[in-house]
Amino acid sequence: MAGKGVNVACELKSTLSVHAVLVSAVLLALVSITSATWASVGAGAQGAPSPHPTPPPEVFTTRDAAKLLEQIGSGLVEHNRQGTLAAFDLARMTDGQLFEQQITSFLAHTGIIRVHYNGIEAGMEEGNAVATVDFEMDAEPRDENLPPVRKQARLHLVAEKTDAGWKLIDFEPRSFFSLGQP
Repeated sequence: MAGKGVNVACELKSTLSVHAVLVSAVLLALVSITSATWASVGAGAQGAPSPHPTPPPEVFTTRDAAKLLEQIGSGLVEHNRQGTLAAFDLARMTDGQLFEQQITSFLAHTGIIRVHYNGIEAGMEEGNAVATVDFEMDAEPRDENLPPVRKQARLHLVAEKTDAGWKLIDFEPRSFFSLGQP
């Protein structure tokens, strides 16, 4: 019996030691949190927030590029000139009117158009929103005497944030949207 009492006493002592360590750890954590909170309160009082906070810079993402490409692709497939051109800021584009005429002519001279793209890479380079994409297009000319056109190219896009969202302001190679091969 005496042996059992010693084991119980040892277990109780061991349990109390574990509890003491846990309580100490919790107290230490609370002291650290309290100190950090007071330090941040003191720092906030010294450096009041600016009345004109600087907005975070816009970041052009793969999702943004995909949205523009979807707009272009669906516009081409549906022969929707306005839908295709809505992805572009023609006023900011070099030779924007010429590009608009090129798209208009391309749609007028083609029947069925199929597009496929993948491998979208997007981001910011030297402050510019840029993207590259592997783009494929099959177009059947309305003139039955002409052969179908199949194009594949790595397109380079430059976009700019506008009030209406991201718009393309440059697109290479521009010859991609012509019935002649690039």
